[in-house]
Amino acid sequence: MTPIIPSDKSFQRGKLMFHYEGLPIGKPRMVNSDRWRDPPRGPVLRWRAFKSQFLAVAMEQGFRPGWMSITSLSILAIFPMPKSWPMAKRSIMLGGSHRQKPDLSNIVKGVEDALVDDDETIALYTACAKLWGPNPGLTVSLEWEEKP
Repeated sequence: MTPIIPSDKSFQRGKLMFHYEGLPIGKPRMVNSDRWRDPPRGPVLRWRAFKSQFLAVAMEQGFRPGWMSITSLSILAIFPMPKSWPMAKRSIMLGGSHRQKPDLSNIVKGVEDALVDDDETIALYTACAKLWGPNPGLTVSLEWEEKP
């Protein structure tokens, strides 16, 4: 028995890469009162500001929420080195792995929450990393297809 494949609709697919300049923020643990509390808790307030700025940058660079379904996602988070570190330590740690808070899983959740609708899932995470660098930011690469 051969599967039935609709031939009348062709889906568009593509790749998109964009860069957000600013400190990456992980998604905070939300509690029930975060929906109605006024003013919101500090971590939630910072998270909401980051989410709106990140989504605005993504849309400027070609991302279309509601129209694109993300099939593959890659995230590179760059964190600034502390100014208190001596130059010798900075040169050693440049490009090295960042092992402090926020956790990589919270950064991934934050990017996913900013880019994906509630009822959607991402099929593949190809590469996700946190590194030390001179300029903080997030570089996101994704593959997408048109929503049916």
